[in-house]
Amino acid sequence: MTIFNQNLYFENLQTQQLGRPLFYKERVTSTMTIGKENFFQNGTVILAEEQTEGKGRRSRSFHSPKGGNLFFTLVLHYEGRVTTEFYTRINLSVPLSTHESVHDQFIRNGFSRIQSKIKWPNDVYVNNLKLSGMLVDTVLQQKPKSSFEDCLLPFQRADKNNNPRSIANLTTFLVGVGINVNIDPSESNLELKSVATSMKSTCDGHSFVREKVLASFLNRYEYYLDPKNISLNQLLESYQAKEMNLNKHVMVIKDNEKFKAKSLYINTNGRLVVRKSNNEIVEIADSESSIRSI
Repeated sequence: MTIFNQNLYFENLQTQQLGRPLFYKERVTSTMTIGKENFFQNGTVILAEEQTEGKGRRSRSFHSPKGGNLFFTLVLHYEGRVTTEFYTRINLSVPLSTHESVHDQFIRNGFSRIQSKIKWPNDVYVNNLKLSGMLVDTVLQQKPKSSFEDCLLPFQRADKNNNPRSIANLTTFLVGVGINVNIDPSESNLELKSVATSMKSTCDGHSFVREKVLASFLNRYEYYLDPKNISLNQLLESYQAKEMNLNKHVMVIKDNEKFKAKSLYINTNGRLVVRKSNNEIVEIADSESSIRSI
């Protein structure tokens, strides 16, 4: 097993705060569970070589094998009321940053022909195979072990009005991400043969540097989180340009209902807007449904 090279990781990290605190373990049940059960400084990355009970959407559990992929949780604290705009931003920026970091590494390693795509709401695919999955959870805040200023996102540090500030006003987000870098899950599980892939498998067995992939993700994610860098409309435009099913017919699976529709666009709430066969326009929330290509 190749141990994560922290020195190389920090050499490639260009953030102000995200990823600067690094909590690294070889084996854990789940990085999301660790994030929920402990208080971490804002921007901390909880990184593990192996997860025995990884957490996915809708409380699904899975095993994350050790040896060459990325399994991590990013801890984010947000002060004050979480607006719909920021919630959309914090969610859509995850697959967008993942897509761009993966694509950047493809180009830098001579595989510019490989095109990755986002699958709404939070997956990244290559050649119609899943390369990466992610989720964002909100948790109740615990008593901090660091200063209040350490608990804020970089663009929240200055309070021009000197308003009273309290840890009780913080919302904590846990951003969980898994990226198949150098190990293809389908190699050990035949059921995933037509479902999953890795960067290495996609690129003719070429190994990638995990440390650079993670640093590249964090560099981009911190940029997208700050509204001063990019507006929500610009973020949505960039996301939609990379989404694999927009303007295509899809199968929508919602609760116990299943129907065909044409995907139209992602709205400012982060919901997928589709048109059913009877021309009814419907908004689909990521927490209640899944989308399949037809």
